[in-house]
Amino acid sequence: MTLILAMGLSSCGSSSPERAVKGLFSSLNALDFEKAEDILNSPGAYAEVMKAYRDEHDTYLSQVSDVCYIEFIYGSLSVKTGSVEKSKDKASITCTVSAYPAASVAEEVSKALQDVKSGEAYAAASDGEKYTMLCRAVPQIYADLPGRMSRTETTVTLSAYRAKDGSWKINPDKALFDAIAGGGSN
Repeated sequence: MTLILAMGLSSCGSSSPERAVKGLFSSLNALDFEKAEDILNSPGAYAEVMKAYRDEHDTYLSQVSDVCYIEFIYGSLSVKTGSVEKSKDKASITCTVSAYPAASVAEEVSKALQDVKSGEAYAAASDGEKYTMLCRAVPQIYADLPGRMSRTETTVTLSAYRAKDGSWKINPDKALFDAIAGGGSN
């Protein structure tokens, strides 16, 4: 019984290079950065993201902004795996990552906040009311972004290797992180 359970649990892991890629993106979508770091075998790869997402912030507005940004960028990623070349314990996987361009997201949010600040209601509000308006505006701005901007698709070839425990790990590289950030280059 124990052997069957162990085999079943290991089959749920990244038992193929394709599953490792899909597991990585599922982890990122779920904002499970520890699991993503494990699949990348790169502890600390998302340390700054986790800190921004979970730690205390200077202000509530800063917290709302960080959380909305991280949820928007990572929660909307998708990947399609293509060809796989596998040789024993190494593989290369061509995949297409669909992501919102992080730089454009930041720019759109900044513009939308400026629109809020230039409105009559904002001008007529007290300082406390202005702050509250901004805190309420940020989540709505992110909710409206999908209708105002497009995703980019980036095709990358990822390298993977079979770890000692039998699971497949993705080698992190600049091309992967650029694709996740909506780099859009092919």
